[in-house]
Amino acid sequence: MDRKGLVVSGLVVLGLCLCVTAVGAAQEKQSPADKKQKPVSKEKLFWVFLTAGKSLEGVDRKEVEAMQTEHLGNFRRLAEEGKLVTAGPLSDPENVLRGIVVLKSSQAESLIDMFDLDPFVKQGYMKVESCPMKFELGKIHTRVAPKGMEQLTLAILEVNLDAKEKPDAGLMQQTTSYLKSQYETKKIDLSVRLFNVSDVTGYGQILIFPNQESPESITQILNQIPAVKEGFWKPKTMPIFMGKGSIDREDN
Repeated sequence: MDRKGLVVSGLVVLGLCLCVTAVGAAQEKQSPADKKQKPVSKEKLFWVFLTAGKSLEGVDRKEVEAMQTEHLGNFRRLAEEGKLVTAGPLSDPENVLRGIVVLKSSQAESLIDMFDLDPFVKQGYMKVESCPMKFELGKIHTRVAPKGMEQLTLAILEVNLDAKEKPDAGLMQQTTSYLKSQYETKKIDLSVRLFNVSDVTGYGQILIFPNQESPESITQILNQIPAVKEGFWKPKTMPIFMGKGSIDREDN
């Protein structure tokens, strides 16, 4: 990639970093009275990967900046409407995954509509891949404006589509117990279970590791996961940038 391509890529990452702060600021506006009167929601959580579409290389920088402004504005709008939980850019060594978004919606079909005002998506520079999710360990603050950004490590546990059989209930229980033990010893900050993984080409579990964990330690932890040891899951790691304090350990 040439110098101009690097500048454009940097603008996208910077913008996604800024949007996390914008999300927290928008969500912080809700008054205590609003929180008390909040009705029971039937909305579900969805994990979204923003993936690479056509290249921005060669696009005028001012045009990219204008699209970036609209991109951030769309995230602010979703935050104000209570649909956006969090968002953060990824540093994928394969340059496929650009960022993650956690959204609330009553149905999966409406997710793509949330990006109608996002020019990166509408013009094909980013694609949207989504599936239902739940927080298994830890959670994300939705009413706290982050104080700056921090780099963490995201681990994607991909389902091995070449496996001749599916893991049995006993192995999955061992896997759950192992991940819980790593969470309790503060080796893992967040564990997210993904469903309908065929919609996102085999992604089954998401883990986020704190910044004090070394790459060697993370690799060791991942390789000891029972479903990984038995060849049913394949781990892939990359840096993720999130607002400081946005991940909340439920045991704290």
